[in-house]
Amino acid sequence: MTNTLAQIVLAIWLAEGGTNASVPYGILSVPVRDKEEARQVCARTVRNNLRRWQAAGRPGCFYNWLGDRYVPATADPRGNVNWKRNVRTLLKHQQCNCRKP
Repeated sequence: MTNTLAQIVLAIWLAEGGTNASVPYGILSVPVRDKEEARQVCARTVRNNLRRWQAAGRPGCFYNWLGDRYVPATADPRGNVNWKRNVRTLLKHQQCNCRKP
């Protein structure tokens, strides 16, 4: 994975609707005061899941791993697929071959 934390967080911000989002960064797991706190929660989520992915032996594409935790398929199957595709497209990453979620 070669994208920076800031790039990933920005991609999530955009994938979740950017300035038009009713829920900044898609943060539903905890109450947040404002966009800045939502950004901090998002960054912490990405950082924590990167560590978990690395500890698990880097199985598959990190963005698929993150998407399965950020928007679980069990809670929103279509949202999970869309989130992964949108974030990958926004990042235009090429470090793994993960065209399909």
